[in-house]
Amino acid sequence: MFELPVPREALVTVCAGIPQLEEQLARAVSLGLLEVSPDGGLRVPRILPLELGENQGLFKEAAEVLYRLWWEGVEPSTEEQGLEIHRLALEGKVEEIAGEIAYRLTNYWIKYSRYQEAIQICQQTIGLVADYRLLHNLANAELYLGEVEQASKDYQQALVNCPVADEEARATIIHNLGHLKSKTGDIPAALTLYEQSLKITEGIGDLQGKAKTLHEMGSLKADTGDIPAALTLWKALVTCRVRQQLYMNWEGSKPILEIFPLRSLFLKEPCNLMNALVTCRAKPLLYNV
Repeated sequence: MFELPVPREALVTVCAGIPQLEEQLARAVSLGLLEVSPDGGLRVPRILPLELGENQGLFKEAAEVLYRLWWEGVEPSTEEQGLEIHRLALEGKVEEIAGEIAYRLTNYWIKYSRYQEAIQICQQTIGLVADYRLLHNLANAELYLGEVEQASKDYQQALVNCPVADEEARATIIHNLGHLKSKTGDIPAALTLYEQSLKITEGIGDLQGKAKTLHEMGSLKADTGDIPAALTLWKALVTCRVRQQLYMNWEGSKPILEIFPLRSLFLKEPCNLMNALVTCRAKPLLYNV
């Protein structure tokens, strides 16, 4: 059942119905039927594979106990441990655990450009639970790989599945759908979606989400030659970032115009742009968008 060495407690839990269990475990170890890892974990050797057949209840119990021991409130858990819990959760059809593990892993993988792995585990898990967070991450990975049409479908399905109460997630999904539209050249649709996202982030006080959307809207306006609108949006962005108090020391940092992608705009409207950025003249802002 277990493909990794697991804590003795996990093995005891799934073997609870075996009489004289401790004696049986000790005998199995002495005969080499159980491997003992340096940290005391136990595992059936790989040369002795066991066919458990259809035993959903046993896999469910195994997933739950490892989730408790390795994942729930435990930091740091390893990627290998997460994948083992996820495998067991899929076999045992434990929707909540499978969805949570896949969501956490794909967040990490997408951050480090491991898009194919993210797509694979999302697709495996969505077959069990149509988690809107996984659909969103699936769409993000697909977009990075250029699968624009499928990404659009998955963003829209993520939005349908997203609870109304999770306004932050809704705003992010709409924002990313807007980003997809901008990449395909549909600027009006992109701006409409960004405006929807901006309305939500303003309503819930999400300054980081608001700043990301203002950044994209300003860039689109600048690219299409609407300099006054771009300046207005970038001024609002600066104000938003100042409120977040995300500063970096001036010494050794990039000038503000290197951080904001508006050097060409500065050449056209230097006075107006510097007025928009005046609140930051002492210290530039550090942010990721």
